[in-house]
Amino acid sequence: MKLSLDDHNEAQHVLSFKQLSRISTLLFVALGIYFAWPFFGVRSFFRQTTTFFHISIGSSFFIELQTLVYICSLAIGLIIAFSFLKFATDKERAKRIAGVNFAWLGFMLEASAGLSLQWIPYDIWISYNYSLLIFFILAVSFLTFSVLLLTDYKWTRKLGYITSCFSFIVNAIILIVIARFFAMFAGPFSTLTALMTVNSSLQICYLFRSNLIKTKDLAHSRFLKIKEFFFSCKVLGTILLSILLVGTFVFLQPINYTGSSGSPTKNVNVGVTFCGDTVSQAKLLVDKVKNYTNVFVVDSWPISQNESALNSICDYAIFSGLHIIVYFAWFNQYWQAFWLDSAKDRWGDMFLGIYLYDEPGGVQLDIPSGKYDNTTLLPINYAAATDKFVQSFRTGNREKSDMEMLKLRGIKAFTSDYALYWFDYEAGYDGLFAEFGWNYSRQLNIALVRGAATILNKDWGIIVTWTYNSWPYIESGDKLYNDMVLAYDNGAKYILVFNYPYNSSSTYGILGEEHFDALAKFWNHKNSNPQPNDSSSSRVAYVLPNDYGYGFRGPNDTIWGVWPADSVTYKIIQNVFSSFQQYGTNLDIVYNSQFFVNNEFRYNKFLFWNETTITST
Repeated sequence: MKLSLDDHNEAQHVLSFKQLSRISTLLFVALGIYFAWPFFGVRSFFRQTTTFFHISIGSSFFIELQTLVYICSLAIGLIIAFSFLKFATDKERAKRIAGVNFAWLGFMLEASAGLSLQWIPYDIWISYNYSLLIFFILAVSFLTFSVLLLTDYKWTRKLGYITSCFSFIVNAIILIVIARFFAMFAGPFSTLTALMTVNSSLQICYLFRSNLIKTKDLAHSRFLKIKEFFFSCKVLGTILLSILLVGTFVFLQPINYTGSSGSPTKNVNVGVTFCGDTVSQAKLLVDKVKNYTNVFVVDSWPISQNESALNSICDYAIFSGLHIIVYFAWFNQYWQAFWLDSAKDRWGDMFLGIYLYDEPGGVQLDIPSGKYDNTTLLPINYAAATDKFVQSFRTGNREKSDMEMLKLRGIKAFTSDYALYWFDYEAGYDGLFAEFGWNYSRQLNIALVRGAATILNKDWGIIVTWTYNSWPYIESGDKLYNDMVLAYDNGAKYILVFNYPYNSSSTYGILGEEHFDALAKFWNHKNSNPQPNDSSSSRVAYVLPNDYGYGFRGPNDTIWGVWPADSVTYKIIQNVFSSFQQYGTNLDIVYNSQFFVNNEFRYNKFLFWNETTITST
């Protein structure tokens, strides 16, 4: 039997379509494997590549790559949708387009994790414990089914149809999560996820039609007439181009990860931390301190993992008239995100915020390759160290930012630290508690944290921590009282006492009656003596070089935990302590950054590290 010329051209066209679908499918399978990331402890081939070429996730190249992949992925997804509507006219074509779509879906799940293309809404309610692994399993399934659909076995169409239904359900659930995020926070809508849901529904439709209904039976149906109108090349092209442009524009909008959740507080908050394990221990401590404190810090890892216990403690503390601050090392439980959603509505102004992580600046100095940035190489200079530190709060575990979860909800972020306060604020903290402990200079730490808070318009306070490595751990009651008065007179808005550990013989942790007496005495002092005027116009600022992350714990302390003290360190230390002798408690320490320039004349005088002096007029 002879083929006509038209038949021959059609055969060539079918062959070309077949080859194109195979190439596209295999390309996305390869890309999916390249980006595959099963869980945080295992790096993908993509991550290994960026490490090998020294590409930081905060670099301009990475951001440009992220943007390029987003635009290309969105465009290809739209092409797949168009192909379903225009070319899926028979069983084979529908199956082959479905194969390409499956491969694209698998690639999108892994590329989204590796490049943080659409993780923001997921981070608001989805824990990172298992989401990476779940998405990895889904991606492997989609990539596997895409290869199966390349074969000529008839059963693959039915299997593809069943899997398409599952794919649609998964993407629809994620889309609902994103829709809630979009409605609550007016954030960027993830067009990619919406398109993944649309393509999954189109895949179901055309695989169903190709398996059960003959196209010629519907040739003159009203449905096809309506479809032909709405999905003509001009109309369809306009709609898809609009989606592409809107999605790209939204993706490129900057997000403010580190903006303050409000202006600094005017009240002085005095309290203790609860670091025990049980609700009964917390209630005993609340009852003990409620008459001479006004804030209760739930600073317990076990309690942060137990929703019922946490709510019981918070309810009891607030019922007793105390404000609350709640500690979370990170958000690793599904209930925690919903807890954040309701905390402000449930407790109102009595809920002050979240104590997030602990000692991030100190960890950077003492463990520079520690928990925030253990997958990339050390920075090449001070500016890169600053960028790496700040970026670690924006792109933490698998691009999941716990700090961002608070910022989106307008919840204040607090922590305590003993160094690098300025950079903690830049990373997003609204309030810092400088640690009074060991034999560190109290006035030096006040100068560092108060200077940063003044320029950056943030809250600051102190927390009295350990003086000894063994019992009694904390300083005497008299010294505790003196430290609290010192902080109060210097303008601190938070004055806290760290109360850890609990043991079998202690009712209130490490605090004894002498410490409670000191708290009560200070409470009376605060109520009887207005806090001294905290105007910075009467103070002097010592200005450090920009990005100079020196620890100030002695001449042998490091810079960013990476470099030893350099040629200017000794001069800075001499200048700072001679300035203390001259200006005493009126000295603050700030950095020569863009924030400093915008607030240049907030102080009476500026003493620069290079021995230049500027006096305000």
